[in-house]
Amino acid sequence: MTAGILTGAGAISANGGMGNGFGLTGSGGGGGGRIAVQYGVNLFFGATSARGGSGSAWGGAGTIYTIANGQLYGQVLVDNGGQSGTNTSWSALATLDLTVKGGAVVSLPLSQTIGTLLVASNGWVSVGNQILTVTGNTTIQAGGGITADGKGNPGGVGPGAGKSSSTPSGSIGGGGGYGGYGAVGGAPSGYSANGGNAYGSVTEPADPGSGGGFYSNPLMGGAGGGAIRLHVTGVLQLDGRISAAGNPGTAPNAGGGSGGTVALTVGTLTGSGVISANGGTGNSLGGGGGGGRIALVCGAYDFSGGVSAYGGGGYAWGGAGTVYYAKPNSQDPTQVVVDNGGQAGTNTTLGSVVTGNYDLSVNNGAVLSSPAPLTLGNLLVGSNGWVSLGNQPLTVTGNATVQSGGGIIADGTGNPGGVGQGAGKDYSAGGGGGYGGYGASGGSATADYGGVTYGSLTAPQDLGSGGGGYSRTSGPSAVGGAGGGAIRLTVTGLLQVDGRISARGLGGAAPSAGGGSGGSILLTVGSLGGGQD
Repeated sequence: MTAGILTGAGAISANGGMGNGFGLTGSGGGGGGRIAVQYGVNLFFGATSARGGSGSAWGGAGTIYTIANGQLYGQVLVDNGGQSGTNTSWSALATLDLTVKGGAVVSLPLSQTIGTLLVASNGWVSVGNQILTVTGNTTIQAGGGITADGKGNPGGVGPGAGKSSSTPSGSIGGGGGYGGYGAVGGAPSGYSANGGNAYGSVTEPADPGSGGGFYSNPLMGGAGGGAIRLHVTGVLQLDGRISAAGNPGTAPNAGGGSGGTVALTVGTLTGSGVISANGGTGNSLGGGGGGGRIALVCGAYDFSGGVSAYGGGGYAWGGAGTVYYAKPNSQDPTQVVVDNGGQAGTNTTLGSVVTGNYDLSVNNGAVLSSPAPLTLGNLLVGSNGWVSLGNQPLTVTGNATVQSGGGIIADGTGNPGGVGQGAGKDYSAGGGGGYGGYGASGGSATADYGGVTYGSLTAPQDLGSGGGGYSRTSGPSAVGGAGGGAIRLTVTGLLQVDGRISARGLGGAAPSAGGGSGGSILLTVGSLGGGQD
């Protein structure tokens, strides 16, 4: 319709038709049509609708486009009249104002620039891996949201896809990995399937999550979360949710998908909603998916809602993902938070970020495993939070706090059984590994002696040595315990230790196997305090 003056109180509609019948044998409703109105003056106060039709399932909402003469761009309304229907889309990429409400689900086919965006209660914008740019303000009301749940890699696909295994009792799968490692899937009689690897950037995440594993049909593993990349020049008022969760495994013993990406670059972030990129749940013996990666880059941050990238549950919990906070042109430090919501999961890595002047917090069941030397501003290891080291220097230019119930650990991350300068000897029973002290002899034979001492007294930085074992021509062999790793921690300010810093050796993995030696702890700090544990 093109009108100089539009007036009246009637109805303008292009609604979908009703499907014949309901339930499993019924027919689906038709999708809404498209309405476009260009006007000089709009005095019309009647009803305008392009709703989907009813049936065994409701059709998706159509589109209502209105523009006044002389306006740079128009307004698009997508409204399904309160009914949850299928998706709505369009091919035009011109800038527009967008309102989504009433059960409508807008699925954008490509990256899109929008003037202002309103996602009302029971309105949804579905994203796979597109960039959504809003030049004005964005409002997401409670009960509505922008979602990419399960829109990433399908089951068995992706850089961190969960592994799978076939067992006498059926297929099993590990969880997909992304920000955190996927969890192992378990089975009777010792069968297992490893979770997927971690990958991607902490500061500029853009990857979709990876799928969970399943042997007989990989697509039965949960799909990973997609990638939401939202740029808002003005205010993002978030009282609903922005979510890129992994899907659960869809068959018994299938692994969950990893969480995906949520990357928000906004002028001001406010509201009390939810931002999440959580891993999917493993089905039965399937492993949970790892958490995804979230980056919040905000000129002003006044958000009081929840932010989470937790690993998913299952036979074992996936590792925590990462949450990055930054305020450009601010004196506030950037922060990285690794938090698993209280569940002890697998490991998390910082990916491409290995150094920088940012603060790091590790909490609530998260286990951070750094693959390279790490330099931080300040470090907080909270209760039930863990930093796992092998032989990497950790430098903190500010202060470091290890709370009661948490720790920096290198337990068993040194030389494996039978390896190292002070490795215990193998015979009928294994001797203990040596490092600062000699390893003890095993059994009664003189050939079962422990390992020798080595290394520096004043600046220790060697790995502990593994204990001895023995090999059999038939039956299981005895494997010695691994030695402790090397913790080299430098803190310019205060190191407050109320938890623990530990580099112990592990016990022998079988009867008659020797224990590994302890490793190294070298602390260079401005001041040392604490003592609750």
